[in-house]
Amino acid sequence: MILDADKLQEIFQSLKRHKLRTFLTGFGVAWGIFMLVILLGSGQGLEKGILSNFSGYASNTIAVYGGVTTKSYKGLGTGRSVAPSSRDLQILRNQIPEIKLLSPKIQLTAGGSVNYKDQSGSYSVEGVTDDLFKIEQFDIKAGRLINSRDEAKSRKVAIIGKKSLEQLFDNKNPIGEQIQISGETFKVIGVFDKDASGFMNYESHILIPASTMQQTYSQKDEIRQFILIPKEGISSKVVENKIRQFMANLCQFDPTDRRALWISNIEEQFKQFNSLFSGISIFLWGVGLGTLLGGIVGVGNIMFIAVKERTREIGIRKALGATPRAVVSQILLESIFITVLAGFVGILLGSGVLFGIGFIMDKMPSSGMSFFIDPQIDLGITLSAMILLVAFGALAGWIPSRQAAKVDPIEALRYE
Repeated sequence: MILDADKLQEIFQSLKRHKLRTFLTGFGVAWGIFMLVILLGSGQGLEKGILSNFSGYASNTIAVYGGVTTKSYKGLGTGRSVAPSSRDLQILRNQIPEIKLLSPKIQLTAGGSVNYKDQSGSYSVEGVTDDLFKIEQFDIKAGRLINSRDEAKSRKVAIIGKKSLEQLFDNKNPIGEQIQISGETFKVIGVFDKDASGFMNYESHILIPASTMQQTYSQKDEIRQFILIPKEGISSKVVENKIRQFMANLCQFDPTDRRALWISNIEEQFKQFNSLFSGISIFLWGVGLGTLLGGIVGVGNIMFIAVKERTREIGIRKALGATPRAVVSQILLESIFITVLAGFVGILLGSGVLFGIGFIMDKMPSSGMSFFIDPQIDLGITLSAMILLVAFGALAGWIPSRQAAKVDPIEALRYE
């Protein structure tokens, strides 16, 4: 079945004679592929948006949050606060050799009032160790990060985020400057830029060494949050279970009490999201293909009508020596041509709409965490859609073409 110049001319002449019918047929197919592109592109935008909120973390990161007991355990009642001490974390690290890196995140309970000369603001002040910067990705804009020597000597040093840089220093170089954090003087040693993530928004954070936090502010030795990653080749789920069991024994709570200890496991969340997006993708393909099939059925119906209207023409062609194969190929090519042309228009329109949505969203101000980013359909899916269109177009024209091939020339010439 070769599409030569004569056949192409015949197709154009046939479509030109029935402009409205051709347009309505093509519109059904174009709308179907347009909806398929929009649905799949939107699904990818949703997936990118949600997964981007976990960027900046190792894929096997585990974050642990102390909670409140809701189950009685060994005679102890409910409502007890669960928070390990610094010594407990050291024991945890020693007892679970599968842990590679671990850093506490100690919130300043005295408040986050920060002053620089005549400027002031309220920020989230956290005590951390240098392990944090090996677990999470911090983009250091100036100076340096907190290191192990700062932690060992409990130095009064701080690194600041971009909001405090703007509000306190008017975006001027703050390295070496002295700031007051709840009445205590700290030296600024670095400026970092880190976007919002699945765990927190660091833009309004100021970080200091964990040991400095505890010594300077005489805080109760309770660590409400810590973050860690397992060693290479160790499943984060294995480490999560060991942490829960160890902490249950250490802090005396029921291991099945999920509210006593909250654990966020990025590796497990990735698996859940991947399963979720696979299901969403299958659903969107189903809806899109259903819409597309509606258009293809329309093509088939129109081709049946076309065959009926051209019965006399087909009879004349057969009487003049046209083979059944030639008749079949003519009808098939018309069906495929309409389907592919309309499908190509639908893909272009759908891709254009997705590009427009992405462009508008890029220009909109960021509000931290985003759940919809850069909706687009990739080349592989586009090629798959085109192959489907060719297959569906051929299917839509096959049955009508077989009917046309069976037309008896004598009967056809009598057909009015």
